[in-house]
Amino acid sequence: MTDTPPGMMKTPTPEAPDVSIVIRSWNALDYLKLTYESAMSGLDPSLRCEVICVDDNSNAPTREYLASIACDTLILNRKKRGVTGGTSQAHRIAQGRYVAILDSDVILPRCWLAGLISDLQRYGGAIISSARFSGLRLPSTQEPLRFAWNRIKREHAGQSPAELFAALSDGRTVEEFGQLVLREAHATTSEVLCPPDCVGSSCMIYDRAFVDRVGGYLDHDYFPYGAEDVDLCWRVGTAGGRVLRSGTTYVHHFEHAGWEANRFDHIAARRDNERRLFERWRPQLCAFIDTQTKTGTGIAELRAKYWLLDLFLAERD
Repeated sequence: MTDTPPGMMKTPTPEAPDVSIVIRSWNALDYLKLTYESAMSGLDPSLRCEVICVDDNSNAPTREYLASIACDTLILNRKKRGVTGGTSQAHRIAQGRYVAILDSDVILPRCWLAGLISDLQRYGGAIISSARFSGLRLPSTQEPLRFAWNRIKREHAGQSPAELFAALSDGRTVEEFGQLVLREAHATTSEVLCPPDCVGSSCMIYDRAFVDRVGGYLDHDYFPYGAEDVDLCWRVGTAGGRVLRSGTTYVHHFEHAGWEANRFDHIAARRDNERRLFERWRPQLCAFIDTQTKTGTGIAELRAKYWLLDLFLAERD
C-alpha cells in the first residue's frame, strides 16, 4: 500500500481496482455535488473502482462534504497545487489499470465509465479516451453547443447548476440529451492526431501503465492550470499510443465553473501555460507544419483544422 502523506485519508481496498476515479475539486460545492452524484450513480457493478478526491485548499463546507462521501482516498491539500499538481498527486497513488479524471463541474450519463472503457478496449493501441462535449450542436437552434451553453448561462444567470442544464436540455436527463446531440451529429468514436490535436481532461480515461512509461500525468511545469492535458495527449501520441474522442459518451461540462466561483483568471493562466507548451513542443510542431505544407496543405487550412496550431502560429507571428 502507498504510504499515506499528511492531508490524506485512505481506506484500504481488498483487491487492486480496475479503475481509479479521480475527482478534482476547488470550492464550487453545488457543481461538485452534481459531479459526484452523477459519476457514482451508474457504475457497472462488475467493475472494481476506487475513488480518489483531491481538493485544492477549498473552504470548510467543501471539505466537510468531501469527508462525508464514499471516497477511498481523500487528499486535502493545504497548499495550492492547482489542477495540474493535484491530478498528478492522485495519479501517483492510483492503483487501477485505468485512471478516470473528472473535473468537478460535469454531469455524467449513467454508463459514462463503461462507455469510455469500451472505447479503449475496442480500438487496438488506444490509451486515452475522452467524453464528447465539443463539436456538437444544440438540436433546437443548431447553435454550436458551447455557444448555446454560454448563452444559457447569460440568460439564466443566478440559477442553480441543475436549472441551467435543464434550460439547455429542455428538461431532458443527461442520458436523453446526450443521446440526442450525439445522434444529431452522427458522432462516432474517432482517433485524434496528437500532436497537433488533443482531447480535454474534464472527463478522460487512460491506461495508467502506458502513461507512467511516458512520464506520468504531469512531467512539466504547468501550474496551476492549463495545457497539461494537451501535453499528456502529445506524449502519448508520439510514443505510439492512440488518443480517442468518444462518439458514444457525452459529458455536460459547465466549463470553468470552479474558476468563476473562485474568481480565478483561468484565461491568463492557460495562456502562460500554452507558451510553455509551445516552447517545449516547437520542434515537433514546426516539423509537422513543414511536412503538411510540402504535401500541399496550406497554412490557412492547417490553422482552420487544428486550433492549437492556430495558437502556435499566432504566437510565432
